[in-house]
Amino acid sequence: MRVTILLFILIYLLPVNIDAQPARFSRIEITPSFGAFRISNDAFSRFYDNRWLYPAGVSIDYALNPSLHLNVRAKFSQKNSSYFDEDLNENVDLKWEQSWFGIGIQRFTSSPFSKSRSYFGFGFAFFQIDENKEGYLLRELSRSSSSTNPKGFFICGGFDRPVSSKINFRFEIEATSAGVGDGFGFESQSLGGIYIGLGINFNLL
Repeated sequence: MRVTILLFILIYLLPVNIDAQPARFSRIEITPSFGAFRISNDAFSRFYDNRWLYPAGVSIDYALNPSLHLNVRAKFSQKNSSYFDEDLNENVDLKWEQSWFGIGIQRFTSSPFSKSRSYFGFGFAFFQIDENKEGYLLRELSRSSSSTNPKGFFICGGFDRPVSSKINFRFEIEATSAGVGDGFGFESQSLGGIYIGLGINFNLL
């Protein structure tokens, strides 16, 4: 609920004018990014010290019109940790690799006071998670292997600030759901979470 409220603040409290659409606009945009991701799963910090990862990502947009974009996105992260295994009576080096891909739509609105624009989006999310040492956390979550491919959805919001006619500075917040087993939503067992990131948006064509 707090995430949803924050995203609506980003979209609706910024002054916007959806009619201020240029006659010509870029059809294809690409945005490399970097940020911080806090995984929702409560058990993650037991094995990996804390719940933070720092993924790099990329987002590609195809503009149907200036305000409505098709969006494909991907993020890649990993985390290493040393965990004391009481059964083995020794430290074990763990490695968590988490990537996720999304496909959805984004709605852009422009400010009447500047050339900046804000956006809100949503879509489907597909995760690839691999853990070494036969999957300590994944076994804790009753998974039978050291890899899993949960599915869910994402919602996102942010704004672009122009640097030049073809380049924008981007700030984004993204919330993802990646239910373990049959679970969906932002529950404590989700392998999704909250991402806050910065990027550079390039208008290509």
